[in-house]
Parts: sequence; C-alpha cells; structure tokens
Amino acid sequence: MASSTRKIVQVACAVLWCLFAAGPIFGFAALKPVLVAEGVYSQYCSNSPSDGPCKEQDLRLNFMFNVGAILTNVDAIVVGFVLDKYGPRISGIVGSVVIFVATLVLSNAALLPGDPWLVGYSLLAVGGPFVFISSFHLSNTFVQYSGTILALLTGAFDASSAVFLGFRISYENSGISLSQLFSIYTIVPIFILLAEVFVMPQTSYKSDESFASVVSTSAGHMEAEEQALLEDADLTNYTGRRSSFISNRGSFLSRRRPSLVHEAPTPQNLAQYGSLKGLTARQQLATNWAFLIIVFTTLQMLRINYFVATINSQYTYLLGHEQAQKINGIFDYLLPLGGVLAIPMIGFVLDHMSLVGSWTTVVTLSLTLGALNLVAKPWAAYINVFLFVLYRPLYYTAVSDYAAKIFGFKTFGTVYGVVICISGLFNILQSVLDRLTKQTFHLNPSPVNTILLGATAVSGLALVGYIKSQGQNLKRQFLEIEAEASEPMPMPGTPAVPGVTTTHDPLHGETEISFNDPKHTSKPKKDDGDSCGTGHCNNCVCDV
Repeated sequence: MASSTRKIVQVACAVLWCLFAAGPIFGFAALKPVLVAEGVYSQYCSNSPSDGPCKEQDLRLNFMFNVGAILTNVDAIVVGFVLDKYGPRISGIVGSVVIFVATLVLSNAALLPGDPWLVGYSLLAVGGPFVFISSFHLSNTFVQYSGTILALLTGAFDASSAVFLGFRISYENSGISLSQLFSIYTIVPIFILLAEVFVMPQTSYKSDESFASVVSTSAGHMEAEEQALLEDADLTNYTGRRSSFISNRGSFLSRRRPSLVHEAPTPQNLAQYGSLKGLTARQQLATNWAFLIIVFTTLQMLRINYFVATINSQYTYLLGHEQAQKINGIFDYLLPLGGVLAIPMIGFVLDHMSLVGSWTTVVTLSLTLGALNLVAKPWAAYINVFLFVLYRPLYYTAVSDYAAKIFGFKTFGTVYGVVICISGLFNILQSVLDRLTKQTFHLNPSPVNTILLGATAVSGLALVGYIKSQGQNLKRQFLEIEAEASEPMPMPGTPAVPGVTTTHDPLHGETEISFNDPKHTSKPKKDDGDSCGTGHCNNCVCDV
C-alpha cells in the first residue's frame, strides 16, 4: 500500500507531464506562424507571398494538424488495449518513447527525407494519449477527491496546448530556432520515462465504489447504513444476499414471488441495476450506457472542434471582421487557460454531485452554449467564449468520470478508448458541416449550429433521463431488499381473533390470513358420566 506522500508525488508527476505532453498538438494555431516563418512546406508555393502562407502551403499545414487530431482520437482504442492488458506503467513508457522519437524527428526535420513534419507531428499526437489516459486511475489515490484529481489531469491536458504558444513567444523574442526548441523538449519524455520506472505504480489503483453510491442521491440521500448495504450489493453476491433475506422471512415471500429467490445475474439485469463492473468490455459496449455516451460524445466533440476551427469565420459573418478578430484573440489565450480556470468547478461538480446531477449540469451548459451561438450580439459572443473554455475541460472530464464509475477500471481503457475512437472518426463530418456553411448556407453558421443544438438536446436529455431512471431502479431495488429483510408484521389496529392470524406484507401491500389447525386446538376434558353422542355433554368437544 503506497503512502499518502507517495500518492501525492505520483499525482503531481502525472499532472506535470500532462501539462507538457498530453495534447500540445492542439496548440497548432500558435505554432503555425512559426512553421510558416521556418519555411515548412514553402517548396509547394509557386510564388513567395508576403502576408502569410500560400494556398498550397496552408493546406499542407492544416492537413498535418487534421491528421494529428484524428490520430489522437483513434489512438485511444490502442491505448485502451495496452492499458487493460499491460497496465498504466507500460502504457506510460510506450508514450514516453513515442514522444521522444517525435521530438528527434521534428528537431532534425531539415536533415530527414520524405515528410518528417507530418511524421513527427503524428507521432507527437499518438504519444499524448498514452501518457494522458494511463494517468486516469490516479483519481483513486484519494477517492474522496477523485473528481478534483481528474479535473487537474484534464485541466493539464487543456493547458498543454499552451506549449506551442511558449514555442512561439520564445522563437519571436529570443532568436532560438524551432529545431532547438524541439531539442529542449526532449526533456519531457525523459522525465516521463524516469517517473514511470521509479515513482508510478505498476498496476492501476482500484476503487470499490459501486454505481449504487454514485447515483443514490438521484433518488434522495440515504442513511450511512443504507449506503453500505447498496455498496455491498455488488452483483457477484447480490442473489445470495436476497436469498438469505427471504429465507429469514419464512415462506410468504417465497410463495408470493419465487423469482426473487432464484434470480441470477445476467448482462441485462446487471445493467438494469446500474453497475457494469462485472461484465466484459464487449458486454458493456452492448448496453444503453455505452450507446448513449457514445452518441452524446460524438456530437459534443464535433461541436467543439467545429467551433474551434471556425470561430473566426462564424463571428465574422455575425459581427463583422473587426469584432471577430478581437473575439478570436481572446479565445486563443483563454483556451489553454480554461483547463486551469475550470478545475474548482469540475472538482465541485464531480465530487459533490450525483452522476445525474453532474450530467444535468453538463447538458444544461452545452445547450446554453448552443443558444448563445445563435445570438448575433457581442455580449453573447464573449459569454459564449468564456463558457466554452470552461465547458470543454468539464465535458472531457465528465466523460472519463462516467466511464470509470459505470464501467470500472478493469475495462476502462478499452471502453473509454472505443468511445473516443468512434467520436474521433465521426469528426470527419466537420468538413461536411464546413462545406454546408460555406456553400449551401452562404457563410451563415446559424443553420448548422441550430442542427447541432437540436441533436444535442435530444441526445443529452436521453442520457440524463436514462441515468435518472437507473438511479430510481436502484433505489427501488434497495427498498425491496429492505422490505424482504424485515419480518412480517400484524396489521396495525386489528384486534386479535381467536384461531386467526393476520400478516401484512409491507412490500406488496397485501394481507395474508391464516387459520389455526384444529388438531392443535386445546380440548377441555369431558366430565365424568357424560358421553358424547347422547346430547347431554355440556362442556366437551365431540369428535364425530
């Protein structure tokens, strides 16, 4: 068992490397001017433009970023397989090696044949998820602060886009070359490798928290002993507990509902009870829990990336070029800061709200952003940008929190990887939306934003409704267990009737009436001289 100090050091190391290596490729907007100044892909220009990259150079640079972004999402499923099969340490080591190779390629791009920029940038995109996703299990180092720890990790991921902003500032003010900057950056993968070998745990930290305790507040706060009962009612021994409760009550419930005694866990009723931790990854992915989060994640990832890519053109149409430039400039600086600014909010939402409460917050905020996107006013644009940079880390953290609590860490890597992979593949639709905006709707972003808002409302409300219904099902299951564990009670206010026993079943609101066996009825002794059958016996019971 690792000490608290060691756990703190492990969390600090993970946050530090996520800050520098989890997602630097998303700072491409800050790196792009440096790449243009260094003449990357300038050989494809037929002339030498003085005010920026030529069209072909710009397309090549954007393609490099698009490939990196897609690989980051698709790579999640590979990371999940490595994480589940070999553990977080191996996953982190693989990530550090890939990032190290990427930095070597990028720092020596001028000396290498082919397209080293595309290769190096792609490797940088592949390495990030290995070191980022493999650190999620650290939220179980201090379970009571799991939401805050996940917020720190996700915040560091968002802030890692500022790495290339630091590159640009250093390039413009110190005269250091881009090749030298990438050479200095090799310190990061070396640090990750050393931390994984000497500091980080070999296996994931586990949590015994069941879904029961997570969603219990959706049906009202329970007493501490009720929470313990729910947490103990994990599906591996659920049937046995119910059988023992029923046996203590006698035959009434066994006759009334025999299925309760013989109910066996199946993938269907496991999902109904709200915990999927006893299932395989394939079984988990076949449930509504996985389907609903995949649909919602796909839509949100599409919305987020579409907004990031088109914020300037959207507000140019809605508010004019000058106002759009101001909003875009603020957005460039707030985007990497959003992950840090959102940490207190994320920690509160995930640590102090039930699952249904936290996802109600996420969906509400998402719908608010969608509505603000349709308002052609400067105040709405600034509020939208500020809320967006807070929503983005909250959303990604909520997805990982959802996967950990519902699916468990045994299959977390695979399931979470599939969710992110599918969502990333559907991001190809971003170009379709962009084409619709520019060609069909003549640069007006409102129709596409309206479609996305409607889809978000349907999928988001469906997800929240399902979580709430499962929480209510779980509460009902608890009440059944509690009722079945109690002894039958006489009907209140009912006077005793000789020879008759009245038993009330609190679970089903039914009353069972039983009559005493006449064989056990005491018989008064017959008086001497009296004989039955003569008609003269006064105080005797005649056995006729």
